[in-house]
Amino acid sequence: MAKYKTSDVLLKYWKNYHFKCGDTYDSLIWKDERPQPTEEQIQAKIAELEAAEPMRLLRIERDRKLTEVDWWTSRALDGTPLTTEQTAYRQALRDLPENSANVAIDENGTLINVEWPVKPE
Repeated sequence: MAKYKTSDVLLKYWKNYHFKCGDTYDSLIWKDERPQPTEEQIQAKIAELEAAEPMRLLRIERDRKLTEVDWWTSRALDGTPLTTEQTAYRQALRDLPENSANVAIDENGTLINVEWPVKPE
């Protein structure tokens, strides 16, 4: 699983604030007039990002697989319709996030608990 750092969270959720930061909360130098987030707030955001990481990676891989077969739809615009199998494959890929509630990342960083559809020939 990805290991998010304090700096990752600050750049994502407090990106328009003024600060300097290394990887830890202790390295944070707050330069903004708005309140500095607490270490607990930052740790909660890190936990959110880590919990969302499997689904983020699933969507990246799903999008890559869809991109691989985009030419099918381009060809369909030129008059060669998609086969039933091609249409079903693309739909199954689009449905993956909703159909993969238990997606996780193993100790090697590989997505698990995902049933990828088989690409038709």
